[in-house]
Amino acid sequence: MTDPLALYRELVIEHSRSTKYTGTLPSATCSATLHNPLCGDTITVHLEVNDAGIITNARYEAQGCAIAKAMASMMSERIIGQAVAQAKSWSVLSQAAVTGDDQLGFHELTAMIALPARRRCATLPWDTLGAALQAASSAEA
Repeated sequence: MTDPLALYRELVIEHSRSTKYTGTLPSATCSATLHNPLCGDTITVHLEVNDAGIITNARYEAQGCAIAKAMASMMSERIIGQAVAQAKSWSVLSQAAVTGDDQLGFHELTAMIALPARRRCATLPWDTLGAALQAASSAEA
């Protein structure tokens, strides 16, 4: 069995250095920004959602620690091509995953069980995703 902390370290290093999904998205149909005042992380998520409710593109802007940046990168990679409803459910379930109730199979989040002080860093991108999708839903109503 793979050591979750070793997997976590490997993924954080790889994704925190990645620029594949960073930057703005001029074609975004929704965006949101959240800030964690405890550590200073700020994440902005830009999404392009088509008329069928599929996330066709995602970008993020991150200021803060490697964990927040890495999780934003991994999240962006996972949500492109997914239905909005699926992404919303992942956003909610990410909170449980960092405390041990992993219904997602997102090993990078379950590694946070051993690092309780860093859980908010890992969930901030997911919360920002949820806020962006909520803003999109409100705009449609």
